[in-house]
Amino acid sequence: MNLQQFVRLATPETIQKIASILRSGKPSKVASELKASNMWPFVIDFVKATYLFTGGHVATVRNPEGFSYDMVEPWFDFIGHQPFGVQSLLGIIIDMDPDPFMDPPTKEDYLKANFLIRQMATIAGKGNKAIYRGLKAVPANIFLDLCKPGETYSLGTMASASSFRSEALTFATSWKHPPRYRIMYMMENPEGKGTPISSFSAYPSEMEVVIGGDIKIERFSFAPVIKGLSDELQDKWRSHGNIAEFKDLVEFVEDLETDARGTSDNPGVERYDSLGVIDAGVAYVFATVL
Repeated sequence: MNLQQFVRLATPETIQKIASILRSGKPSKVASELKASNMWPFVIDFVKATYLFTGGHVATVRNPEGFSYDMVEPWFDFIGHQPFGVQSLLGIIIDMDPDPFMDPPTKEDYLKANFLIRQMATIAGKGNKAIYRGLKAVPANIFLDLCKPGETYSLGTMASASSFRSEALTFATSWKHPPRYRIMYMMENPEGKGTPISSFSAYPSEMEVVIGGDIKIERFSFAPVIKGLSDELQDKWRSHGNIAEFKDLVEFVEDLETDARGTSDNPGVERYDSLGVIDAGVAYVFATVL
């Protein structure tokens, strides 16, 4: 199936129909039933697209023009991590019909994925009413912008969220070196926007939801981590407690950044290698999907 044929078929109604079928039962049984239908070529490209997006190639799905043959991997490498003893949907389909997977992904595969995922991100009515998104290593000025109540923030044409709060929080709080600022978005999704894709994902346990468009920041709650600050600032913010007013958040960030930079006589916490190694804490930001 070429790109033009795929685009013509990938309507919101068809996407929802195939997604619903793929979620409806045991993957091997569902795949067998779909293989007997005239939609099988579309299903193959549908699953290829979601595995490209969830299998670590988000940047190229977002921008297929960045595709390079230097980065290609065999399709089997996209299978991801499944629960013990469970075969992935991609693995099942490769076993059933190996020919479409003999060659590694091409630029056209990424173009199809880009179109499909953008469609999935904007479909309304089938998404989860509550979704979560974790961000880590956010620069100070961006951190403040993304926490400011009343502001509208664009998720872009496609973004990953989760229907499980714990999965999003794990992403926001995992690090090799502690990031400075982290955000945990708690998003109400009244119109059910987006598409749950865990049933056709390389990492089904993440309970991923594809979402796009704008969100409105309603409020936030931030418990600052103060152990990297000077004794004076530790005393100041320890007595303050949890931060829920934006002006206080701005003041805390300014204090931390100033303290981190230090002076020539007192170089501050920058001596620990870089500004990014101090853990300032996680901001829980409550938002509404628009």
